[in-house]
Amino acid sequence: MNFLGKWFIKEMDMWDSNYINIEVDEYIEFYNECRGNFQFGLVKGDIIYKIQKVNNKETLKFKFTAVDEFDPVSGQGWLKMMESGVVEGEFSFDNGDISGFRAER
Repeated sequence: MNFLGKWFIKEMDMWDSNYINIEVDEYIEFYNECRGNFQFGLVKGDIIYKIQKVNNKETLKFKFTAVDEFDPVSGQGWLKMMESGVVEGEFSFDNGDISGFRAER
């Protein structure tokens, strides 16, 4: 599975497209060396990730540090490749919101 590159977030469980696209086209991006970044709505941050097998499928698990407007936030998440070529996953903020998402290249 090749998770590397930029994925555009098309939908999120907690927020509508008006919010997630408020500043830029929302995205999550993964680079070599287990690093990446993302932005949706007013949340922008950096990622550290690893790829693991979960139920015999490769799953990318990540931790993030970010800024939500001016407030620091952190959390973790995951994503997996679907047969259709899209990825589905989840952002889980420490002591806060949890939202599933779907993204495409």
